[in-house]
Amino acid sequence: MATHVFNSGAGIGAQAAEAGGVSGGGGTAPAGTVTIEEIQSETGSSEQGIQASQVGFANAPSTASASSRVSLIWKRVGTTQCQLKVEDDSSASGEAGTSDITASTRPVAVRPPLLNNFEDATGDYSAYQHNSSTYYYREQNYTDGEGFVDTYYAAEWNNAGLGTGGSAFVTGPLATGDTFAGSDGNTYKLGNSQGTSGTYPNDSEDWAIAQLEAPSEEHYRFTTTNTCIKLKMDYEIDTVQDASGATVPLRNLQGSQMSSGSNSSGWITTNLSTGITLNIQQIIFPAISDDTKTHITDGVVKLYAGDSTNEGLLKQFRLRVYTYAVSTY
Repeated sequence: MATHVFNSGAGIGAQAAEAGGVSGGGGTAPAGTVTIEEIQSETGSSEQGIQASQVGFANAPSTASASSRVSLIWKRVGTTQCQLKVEDDSSASGEAGTSDITASTRPVAVRPPLLNNFEDATGDYSAYQHNSSTYYYREQNYTDGEGFVDTYYAAEWNNAGLGTGGSAFVTGPLATGDTFAGSDGNTYKLGNSQGTSGTYPNDSEDWAIAQLEAPSEEHYRFTTTNTCIKLKMDYEIDTVQDASGATVPLRNLQGSQMSSGSNSSGWITTNLSTGITLNIQQIIFPAISDDTKTHITDGVVKLYAGDSTNEGLLKQFRLRVYTYAVSTY
């Protein structure tokens, strides 16, 4: 569950493409129109772009922690809609009322605000999944060596056990509509029964399950006049700061670890509906006492698209992820 304000403000040197593209380099953008714009496009030194800030504060010896988990997904919807979706499932702990921070305001958008404020937001559940070996919640009866009938409960998601240590064994009994926490940190919900197998007292019943996804919102969309056939995302990182003694941050672009400087997904021409994912995870945990730790990633994201005639830059904006925990006397 996200517990902070996720801000969209102005973008660094950003100009939204309108009826043809962005001026000032980046190739020739495909013809089209901006149809959703929730990252204000201006110039100036105080621009925020997309800023994800997590702050955990406590008076020592009380503890504080902070965790930033942010994804930007640049993909094609249908054949002509180039969509930027922001997912956020960050959190912070500390004294009541001190865990969140915001430093920018929402721009005027072309539609009403949805989840720009991710404070206490929860996402939607995925589609229900069931496969007898990879996706299930199961109630299993069996006869032990002393002749007693025992019942155990198990669950797996994508062939990974949701019990402690990767085991499948979880809490039960549960029924359709019930939720439970997996040891992977995700929440799951039971769907309909998928039927039974075997004969009592050695039988089992399966349910389909769904996973609670991170809160998300579409922040930008460019609709091309012709079919979009390729996408690209760059992230030019100006500042990287890693907290000593904390979990090493994960900064991935299309599955590859990023570093300070220029990072690019390269052009993709297949799996456009899945698209390109930029994922940053900055974690200060276990909680600290009488200490201060900070993670920062700060730079400029550039979004590109192409049709059969042109390819070029559609939009650029600042992305800053700030993760800070402090416990002080």
